Amino acid sequence: MDRRDLFKAITGASIAITGVAGERRALAAPASPSPFACLTGQGLDPLDVYRRMFATSDEKTGCYWCFAGALPVDIDEVGTVSFVQEETFRAQKTENAGKDGFYLDWREAGVFRDIETGEVAKSFFNPGTGKRAELGHLHHDPARFTVRRSGDGIAIGLDTPGITVQGVTVAAVIVGDRVSLTQTEYKLNRNIGSKLQCATLKIYSNLAELKERSPSVAAQGFYSVRIVDSGKTFVSGLMQKAAPNEKINPLAWDRIRAIYPEFFDGEHIQTRWE
Repeated sequence: MDRRDLFKAITGASIAITGVAGERRALAAPASPSPFACLTGQGLDPLDVYRRMFATSDEKTGCYWCFAGALPVDIDEVGTVSFVQEETFRAQKTENAGKDGFYLDWREAGVFRDIETGEVAKSFFNPGTGKRAELGHLHHDPARFTVRRSGDGIAIGLDTPGITVQGVTVAAVIVGDRVSLTQTEYKLNRNIGSKLQCATLKIYSNLAELKERSPSVAAQGFYSVRIVDSGKTFVSGLMQKAAPNEKINPLAWDRIRAIYPEFFDGEHIQTRWE
């Protein structure tokens, strides 16, 4: 049988089979791999992995993320220079939303730091203009992620004050004994001139720990916020998850508590609010 005869045999059989059902359908294209196939292949539930990496399944305890980054600016003939640092705490709590979903509520408080002195900064000096520029407050009112099972993966919605969310995606990768989740959020932020921004959180946890049943696993990673139309980075840095009473950055803890005491409950991050 030559190639033409083989093609006729295959297509003829195809038409005959679809004809029995009274339909003529094109052969389906191969399905693209799920962004969570690596997790399900290890016997892990993507909804459970997301909750325990990004937050916790313990509704009573909560957790927080410590963000430590810098804001860069492009200087002619020099390149990218960080001109101010930022430290932000994101307090989080979760709540079940049926057996196939949960809510992740969060709010933030933080400070800008002078990159030369390390002190909390309300402004920064621009050598190019010879002038100082004011820095705004670094806090975020309560917002909510809604995370639900969708097919063999998850779907995420985000409701956040003052921001129009255009979409949130998540993908998982396993390399060796490390599991990474990359979350990408596209949103219009009126606080920066209603420009479309892309926020990316890429976090890592240990595969063996995820296969255990603890309500939360240790996680660290990287984050960035980019302005989409220009491609320029607004802020980027490191992020680490911690228990509400864990002072992984004691200096930042004291600096933020001095400005936002309501963000704390004694020696704990306040993870319960109305």
